[in-house]
Order: sequence, then structure tokens, then C-alpha cells
Amino acid sequence: MSQAQFEAYEARRALSSSGPPPPGVPPRGSFPKNEGPLHDQIIDECKRRGWLYFHGSMSHSTYRTEGEPDFSILAPGGVVYWVEAKSKTGKPTTEQLGVHAWMRRLGHQCHIVRSIADFIAVVDRK
Repeated sequence: MSQAQFEAYEARRALSSSGPPPPGVPPRGSFPKNEGPLHDQIIDECKRRGWLYFHGSMSHSTYRTEGEPDFSILAPGGVVYWVEAKSKTGKPTTEQLGVHAWMRRLGHQCHIVRSIADFIAVVDRK
């Protein structure tokens, strides 16, 4: 991707995040229980760092694979973070635990975070 293509992509992305969501897409912050603010903080931190993240709709479980982590985050140097955001008392579902175990068998790790401080500790770990 050229620099001009990247800048055009960023401009489209900025426009799409500033207005109302398209029909059928839940507004930012419509997440289960008390996870919404944490999801928003993770998104903001990824944007601040210039990272690419994939975050599925929490309101439309049919758009997600059962047990799929909340975030797939691409950082510099080929680093990928798999992140499951949970409220202070939230517990992973059986499906999520199964996916996490399968990920470990494949050499990946899914990080469960309960605060933005947890998230930053994971991504700043050397």
C-alpha cells in the first residue's frame, strides 16, 4: 500500500468513526454488561499507537465465531495480540476457554484484561 493509499484509508476510517453507524451496526459502546468503556479505551489506545485492530460486533453474535476473542490487534514487528476484555467480575465462557486452549496449542496467547491498565501492561511487556 502506498503512502497516498494509506492516507486515503485513514481519512475514510476517521469519517466512518465520527458519524452515526450504518444501519444494522450497533453504536460504539453497545457492549454487554460493563465492558463497553473498556472496549472503547482499548480502541482509543490502539488508534493512539497507530495499530490495526479487528473488533467484532458484540450485539450480533451471529457475526462472530463462538469463543472468538474481542480483539485481534496487529502491532509493529509482526506482533499480534489476541485480547478478551472482561468486566471486573466477568468470567470467560466455556467456548472462550476452549478457544484459548486451542490458541495455546497453536503457540498463541489470548490475554484477558479487566482494565486499560491491564491492557497496557500486556502490550508494553518486553
